[in-house]
Amino acid sequence: MVINKPSKAVFFLITAFLIVVVLMRAGFKDAKPRPNIIFILADDMGYGDVSALNPTSKIKTPHLDALVKEGMSFTEGYTGSALCTPARYAFLTGRYPFRTKKSGVLGGYSPPLIEYSRETVASCLKKAGYATAIIGKWHLGLEWQPKDGTRPVSTKDGFMPENLNVDYTKPVKGVKELGFDFHFISPAGNNLAPFCFVKNGFVTEQPTTYVESQVKGHTLETRRNGGDKAPGFAYDETLRTITQESLQYLEEVSPAKQPFFLYLALTAPHFPWSPAKEFVGTSQAGLYGDYVQEIDFRVGQLISKLKELQILDNTLVIFTADNGGAYEASFLKYKHEMNYGRRGQKNQIWQGGVRVPFIARWDSQIKPGSVSNEPICFTDMLMTFASLSAQGIAAPYGEDSYDVSAIFFGKGKAVPARGPIVTQAGGYQELSIIKDHWKLVPYGHGDKGIDAPAAGEPKGMLFNMMDDPKETTNLYAREPEHVKELSDLLEKYKQEGHSRKMQ
Repeated sequence: MVINKPSKAVFFLITAFLIVVVLMRAGFKDAKPRPNIIFILADDMGYGDVSALNPTSKIKTPHLDALVKEGMSFTEGYTGSALCTPARYAFLTGRYPFRTKKSGVLGGYSPPLIEYSRETVASCLKKAGYATAIIGKWHLGLEWQPKDGTRPVSTKDGFMPENLNVDYTKPVKGVKELGFDFHFISPAGNNLAPFCFVKNGFVTEQPTTYVESQVKGHTLETRRNGGDKAPGFAYDETLRTITQESLQYLEEVSPAKQPFFLYLALTAPHFPWSPAKEFVGTSQAGLYGDYVQEIDFRVGQLISKLKELQILDNTLVIFTADNGGAYEASFLKYKHEMNYGRRGQKNQIWQGGVRVPFIARWDSQIKPGSVSNEPICFTDMLMTFASLSAQGIAAPYGEDSYDVSAIFFGKGKAVPARGPIVTQAGGYQELSIIKDHWKLVPYGHGDKGIDAPAAGEPKGMLFNMMDDPKETTNLYAREPEHVKELSDLLEKYKQEGHSRKMQ
């Protein structure tokens, strides 16, 4: 039998193919696998509520402490806003919330805040082949359908609606359209109507009852607005319900061997402080502390399920909060510093409002027990998750987002290096800009919103947070060069519409 020798062309092709295979193996032997991603967002929870981050804590969080021990904790994790709705916007869009049409808090009947055409964390990961889900508090507006097509869904506003005209039997838009394959949501949490759940576009139980408002004369333990409520909706059972839905989702999605993204948005410890009965009295910080300890237990259930399904080793788990903790005079008796080491609270431009716990865990990829002092922001998650899933983000999206995965992997700073971080107070449109350890607040004075300073006072505030982490000494008049540099940068970011260099 005669065997013909391969032609030179065929020989060349075979050789080239083998070279490519060798180069690919050499180049990708250390490449990071595409992880499952779980982003757990607590609601109004301070840095000091994680006991591993606060040596004086009156709350025990063994499961969150385990995440700190097994992963990386950030000392300078920022939300982009000291309020829930804008912080969630920053996370999903990679865009500072002051750029939106409404940067304050939304109500349960408010229209969608995010345009359906905008790239989000979910739509990006969906393009990369991920299964995507949101379970928990939405609070970014929904497209409810009216009973009477000649009238709007609600008048006054979605926060305190009047003349309500909602048909709860019709489909609800606003979540799937942003890239989520699956959703089980509370429209706006436990303090704003409607008090019900929406699953894949339909209310799970019609809100046929009505509850009166509990605002005047009520502390954060019981405070909530009134409105329509599903008969089976129980404030002290929402965390359990959300967790059970999450565990079921993991069981359903894990056998497919498809990477998944789960955005788990907790309804706690936002007021009303409503822990499940078995957690009442378990902390040394009142009902608030009890609620945080329930959060810790629910996180533990989630981690246990990941271990049971044998998918924990390739799952990036991030735990954080939408803004700092909210306290009042009655809470101070417990002497628990929820926003440990920083001044202020939710709604305020002080660090206690915008600096939150941020913990990332990923077996064999993130060094256990590591701590990063590098500043990161919620806006960075879009580019970071895009990088981990081998996706790109086309302009004009992700305007304020940086890939910080290099920090996760212990390689130092973000690549390219992260620019200054812009944060805002609640609905005041009061901004701050943070570069290195300098923080400028050019408008107003902390609690005053955008009120003009009194006669003789500086036009803004400047703090050296390395020497003064609690922001007690205003250096605005003494450091004109830093004031000018940061003022110019903030104005540049506002005028150009982005802070990241766009392709």
